Amino acid sequence: MITGQEAKVAADVGHTIAWGMRDVVAPPEQPWPDIRVGLLELYVVLDDWCIAAAESNRAVHQVLRARRAALQGDNHEPLVVQKLDHTNAGSRYIKIVLQDTESILTPTVPWMQRARGVVRRAAARRCLRNLMRVYCPELLEQFESSLRNRADWVEANRRELTALLRDPQASTDRLEEMAFAMESTLRGLCQAQVRLRNLIQEKFPFGDNRPFTQS
Repeated sequence: MITGQEAKVAADVGHTIAWGMRDVVAPPEQPWPDIRVGLLELYVVLDDWCIAAAESNRAVHQVLRARRAALQGDNHEPLVVQKLDHTNAGSRYIKIVLQDTESILTPTVPWMQRARGVVRRAAARRCLRNLMRVYCPELLEQFESSLRNRADWVEANRRELTALLRDPQASTDRLEEMAFAMESTLRGLCQAQVRLRNLIQEKFPFGDNRPFTQS
């Protein structure tokens, strides 16, 4: 039987090993995200979408101008058949942007924290979306609704819009309706973009690199 100082040393070693095993087995606690970094990432995604949406809108207006000129007997400007697959009117673009946005707002829980339900749920709660629900809920709602409105419109009207653009004899009235709706959804994206930029500039001045996190 081990006694005295040797027993104390053995106990200390066992205690150290136990704590070390606990650190290995227990997954690290998921920290709250840096809201400044998250908002900047959201802004970049939204800015890219605004650029792509504006490109789509310009293409539609280009076709409209050509069709109107043809109706008035002005043959100097040709009829334009425009494809929008490379812009935000393509289904793949919409899917990628929405996935990127969701990964920023509510990222996937790290695999080390998925085994235990309590740890997994705690990690899932610590996300940018929940921070924004507390600090800027109206901005979060405007951001998500503007993306949803544009995505829903594109998904619902992509085929008809493509057919209108490809058919030189298609109704210009219907194309004008499409263009008006596209401008409306683009305006929603741009308004959310401006509001997000204003918040970032107000709360996180240029050069201030201090992280904003919750412990």
